[in-house]
Amino acid sequence: MLFKHRVTRLPEHPICVAGQSLLSAAAAHGRVNTVARLLKVEEVDINGRGLADPPICRAAARGHLDVVGLLVQQGARLKINEGTIASYDTALCIAVRDGDLEMVRVLLLHDQIDVNLTNRWLEDPLILAAKSGHLSIVNELLCDRRQKGGSLRRSLDAARDDCIRRAIRSRIEDRNSRQTFLAPSPRRSTGGGL
Repeated sequence: MLFKHRVTRLPEHPICVAGQSLLSAAAAHGRVNTVARLLKVEEVDINGRGLADPPICRAAARGHLDVVGLLVQQGARLKINEGTIASYDTALCIAVRDGDLEMVRVLLLHDQIDVNLTNRWLEDPLILAAKSGHLSIVNELLCDRRQKGGSLRRSLDAARDDCIRRAIRSRIEDRNSRQTFLAPSPRRSTGGGL
């Protein structure tokens, strides 16, 4: 356990071994109680990476749903769209790639999450889900109101599963029919004079 006593102040240099912040180390190891205590201390930088990836990404990568939930509850204080150092994967990309539907749902609760951000290889969460064959996650992302249509065609190309292809095609058709329905009808201009 990182802390045996109640934390009210941070040490002058709040870095642990190997350049990790206290919060980052606790998040990576799934120490829910320690994370909860650290989040109560105002001076704690909940996005602090030190020399490592952001705490939200480290917790997501290790499947620590409770820790991710605590961090998401921080709202605007959390930079939910921070990516990893090497691949620029966000916590959402990590959860999608791992096929963790519950983690994806918790992350989507954050108001500022951008479901359209891409990683180093220009893959957004929908493309990753389609490529990995995670139908339930594809459906969750397709239903999210923040999903833009930009990656639908690329997701369709990346999908190897017929059910996923059908879900994406259906969404593309819905978008196309909505755009056709909302487009102004071609009317003749009467010109105003007789």
